[in-house]
Amino acid sequence: MAVSWITTTVKSGRVFYGLSKDKMTSEMAQSGDAESYHYVSYYGEDYTSGLIHHVVIDSLKPNTTYYYRCGENNYGFSDTFTFTTPPQLGHRSIRFNIIGDLGQTPNSLSTIQHLQEDADAVMTVLVGDLSYADSAYKTTILRNCSQVQNITHSFHTLL
Repeated sequence: MAVSWITTTVKSGRVFYGLSKDKMTSEMAQSGDAESYHYVSYYGEDYTSGLIHHVVIDSLKPNTTYYYRCGENNYGFSDTFTFTTPPQLGHRSIRFNIIGDLGQTPNSLSTIQHLQEDADAVMTVLVGDLSYADSAYKTTILRNCSQVQNITHSFHTLL
């Protein structure tokens, strides 16, 4: 399981996790400093991402729900989230959803809600393009990121 998050200034990070919200006693630190990326958009605007953190948690039990939070001791931690590991390999078939180029259209939130209703899927994989970083602050109908918060919140409930 990989946990990823973004901060503005803190380069180090760790994930606390466990089998209940009150007993997140296991800990994994990220292996290096968080990194950001920079590019100039098609419209000539500079964009620099926040610091992107990744922590890989291994040796997890199959078909088990874990609670986790991410952050750093001196800077604070996220809310607590959950994920459920897939069943043991060879135990049964696994159904999962894959989303690509979800974007930020009127259909984006509807797609997420559709996936949330799929009780047979054990996970959803987002392969890219949840939102668009270029011209994100513009308020024209074609360049408005106002849906991203709703989509992101809905996507987190899938995890």
